[in-house]
Amino acid sequence: MDNPEIAINLWYLFDEHGIIYSLRGRAYVVAGTDEEKLSFLREFSRTDYLIAHPFPVPDRLHTTFVAEDNRLKLALADHRIIDDLGGIGVLFEEVLVELEKQLPAQTELSIGQAPIICITPLLANEHGILSPVTSPTVVMRNLRTPRTSERSIRADYPSAEDPYRINCAESRPRPDLVAAAMSAQGGQLPLKRDTTFRMNPSGGDYLLCIRCMNPFSIPAEFGIVDFWEFRGGDRLLITNREEDYPAAIEQMEEGGPSCWKILAGDRLTWVGWRNHSNGHKPTLLALVNCQHEGYAYGEPASPTLESVMSFGTPTCEVSPEIRRLWMVGYDAAVAKGTPRTWTPSA
Repeated sequence: MDNPEIAINLWYLFDEHGIIYSLRGRAYVVAGTDEEKLSFLREFSRTDYLIAHPFPVPDRLHTTFVAEDNRLKLALADHRIIDDLGGIGVLFEEVLVELEKQLPAQTELSIGQAPIICITPLLANEHGILSPVTSPTVVMRNLRTPRTSERSIRADYPSAEDPYRINCAESRPRPDLVAAAMSAQGGQLPLKRDTTFRMNPSGGDYLLCIRCMNPFSIPAEFGIVDFWEFRGGDRLLITNREEDYPAAIEQMEEGGPSCWKILAGDRLTWVGWRNHSNGHKPTLLALVNCQHEGYAYGEPASPTLESVMSFGTPTCEVSPEIRRLWMVGYDAAVAKGTPRTWTPSA
């Protein structure tokens, strides 16, 4: 074998908002000229992401999203910030270290300081299906250069305390906070202890409460136990953090038209019609996986006794089109499988 060395395919997973939420890497032993090695990497970059080892976005690049009174630090990176830091290669320093650790002790080869590397973006659509973006594909030999010191990186951003902070209220386009959180956490928002989610649905969107009715059957039985249809300007609060309760806990426990008691094991799905590249489609906007009990509270745009008492009531008969929209949320909830924590209904 002429001039063998370790060459590496690297991939980064991103969504339509430009959010990078996962990395992948795979090493090969290749020989020949540099052009032959690069040709080998490009060919396998189209398929080997399916079996490549996954890696998280490095902690040093985690991004804090700020929207109104929400502040959420997520294990993802904004493509624009990565570009400002010197290019996509800064994502993969830890990946190369881990790939080198996985080499057998018997091999005399190492990744070295200037390996041949092919970096390919993987675009995830709204269903989580990945498509390699093979043109252009980044190819380099100089990825393993000393990165900019953390101090100088911080100096490039407004806050030295929080260099990777995105203010979602800025006028320039920014990723949707809920979509970013969903991408970063495997297509769901886990409702853990002391957690609050605030959301701003559009008119015509729905929130479904989907409950596992019998986890012991095969397959487990699920059902839609309640739903809200939102009007324009409605706001949604999902919480089990007592300081965020909009009313006394006794009132929250009583429930009402605009307040649901959520059980451990429930799944809440927010669905609506959205424009995509291939048309106006029913879309899953959020899936809240309730690992602990809590409350869902709806606030109408103009709170009055009448609007509160009628919150979420349907504006029309449930048509086949609406049922099709609901099934997007229902199928996503059921696909998460039997809840690890389950509370039987009273």
